[in-house]
Amino acid sequence: MAGKDVRERAIVLKKRPYKDNDAYVDFFGEQLGKFTALAKGINKTTSKLGPALSIGNCVMVQLIDGESGRIVVSCQQEAGFEQRYESYEALLTTVYLCDLTSQATEEGLADASVFSLLYFSLATMNDQNFIEGRLLFEWNFLIIQGVGMETASDVAGLLRGAMDATLSRAAKQSLFDEVQGYLQLVVPPRAWSMQLVLSKPARQLLRQILNKQYRAQLPLALNSKTILNQETAAFYS
Repeated sequence: MAGKDVRERAIVLKKRPYKDNDAYVDFFGEQLGKFTALAKGINKTTSKLGPALSIGNCVMVQLIDGESGRIVVSCQQEAGFEQRYESYEALLTTVYLCDLTSQATEEGLADASVFSLLYFSLATMNDQNFIEGRLLFEWNFLIIQGVGMETASDVAGLLRGAMDATLSRAAKQSLFDEVQGYLQLVVPPRAWSMQLVLSKPARQLLRQILNKQYRAQLPLALNSKTILNQETAAFYS
């Protein structure tokens, strides 16, 4: 119904220019799931909406249902989402997680697990843990989508099958224990921590597994992923 006022806690996923100073903004809301709204005048230098509606921000947004769709009336940035990363890779990781969420979810389907995972990933990400944060997000995102490995036996088989055959038995066991322990940091708010730092071999193993899983289960063409992989290649070598 036109004119209906809505307030929603939501994360900014993507912005698409519209006309000179306006833009369509894709959000993932706590109650509404993914939705789109028009932000008028967002590209003006005097706009109060522009800074708050940065990709990866969580905002309390006030919307009105117009004749042609939702329109942003106002928004307030949530505390804890005002950080600006010093590293380009951390900023790009934020863009990638939002891009992945946007392309892999359907509009209008609310999913509290997706919102919770994205919220806590972005809220706890920093310049030191963004690689581990990305890996953990991708792993749990597959589980939420119903195509990931959930049982301990499935995870164990997947890890052992992906390990380098030239590794010693002791090295394999150490790597297995490290990665399996990290993957037990399940979707928030249960047992969530972003303090654990993985070794480079563990990062490589998880990256290898996740690349295969995403190609098979969620074959999305994400430009942000291609750029992110190129920019963070040094961390995996």
